[in-house]
Amino acid sequence: MHATEGGMDGSSQRSCMADELDIADTADLSDSWTVTSLGDYDRYQKHSGNVINIVWQYGDAVKKSLTMESDSYRVTLPYSWHNKITTSVDGSTITVTDREHPKYALCTFQVSDSSNAGDIGTSLIQKYQAGNTPVQMWATRWAFVAASDPASISADDAEDVTDLQTGGTVEYDSISAQIRAGDTSGVFAIDDYLKAHIGSARKVAHFGSWPSMAR
Repeated sequence: MHATEGGMDGSSQRSCMADELDIADTADLSDSWTVTSLGDYDRYQKHSGNVINIVWQYGDAVKKSLTMESDSYRVTLPYSWHNKITTSVDGSTITVTDREHPKYALCTFQVSDSSNAGDIGTSLIQKYQAGNTPVQMWATRWAFVAASDPASISADDAEDVTDLQTGGTVEYDSISAQIRAGDTSGVFAIDDYLKAHIGSARKVAHFGSWPSMAR
């Protein structure tokens, strides 16, 4: 919660993003909140004595832009990737890339029940079950690739991609130095962020034509 002192009457303002309060949906905010749409955000505001409480939530357009749908499932991507990624859908495969570095995928989703888990460079990160459809999320740990095979990606590009893959929660130079010293534990911050911030794969409903009604 972010607080600022107000006017001469001693009033103060407290504000935060909805996910800081673990509010998943606007329905969790009561009718006593005043809602204002401001670009990418919806602002929920409520007065309580001398305190103004404000909760910011991403608007429907942002949520929709981060929901990717294949022919059999859909996934929700992190808010931190808004306006920073490019996505492509090929049948049942969804690929997410860094908009500024489109050669490097942040993660890929595919329908599979394979037990293959890959290797430390490119690995199976998470398994989902979308109805009867098994979905897997894979990711290349570009920080590791840059350190172990510098010809495949530059350090600058790897830093940018890793920043998105971890939500900016790690120091790239530190991870890179650890890898070169033989310690690869830092790269798993990528796994932690993707698992925590990508919504579970959900089944896509397909509706057939309505049956004709006899008269």
